[in-house]
Amino acid sequence: MITKELWGKTPSGEEIYLYTLTNSKGAYVKVSSVGAGIVEVVVPDKDGALADVVLGYPEAASYFGDGPCSGKVPGRYANRVALGKFTLDGVEYTLPINNGPNHLHGGPEGFQNKVWESREHEGGVEFLYYSEAGEQGYPGAVKTVARYDWSEDCELRLTLTAESDAPTVINLT
Repeated sequence: MITKELWGKTPSGEEIYLYTLTNSKGAYVKVSSVGAGIVEVVVPDKDGALADVVLGYPEAASYFGDGPCSGKVPGRYANRVALGKFTLDGVEYTLPINNGPNHLHGGPEGFQNKVWESREHEGGVEFLYYSEAGEQGYPGAVKTVARYDWSEDCELRLTLTAESDAPTVINLT
């Protein structure tokens, strides 16, 4: 079963949705349109008692500006880009600095801080984010999809795909 609820709004008024994917055992996963993030994973322990095994925030507002990108999909490039510069095909690109002298997890406006489009599919939810060419200094436009599937065996599967219209760097996690 999949339920969708309005979970909050961004400071600019954009709606944030929370999806709950529940299997027949009552175990469930909650995922948010903020950064295509995992909020809760509630599964049975060895005695069958349900427990949340994720350190998620209780409200949507807490997911903006959190340093560790808790449960979200960072990007366009997860990890550090030293000094906020890289060279691709002989062209040097400069990215915004947000971690000492470096660029971290796509910068201050990385994928993890965006509200992704969402749609349900059988067994889960799919989130889509379209990054324009030049966003945060990166070349090429990129369409990114984060697909969550939740099984009867309490298996959560995240499939990440990205397509670019030009050479670019991307590292999703």
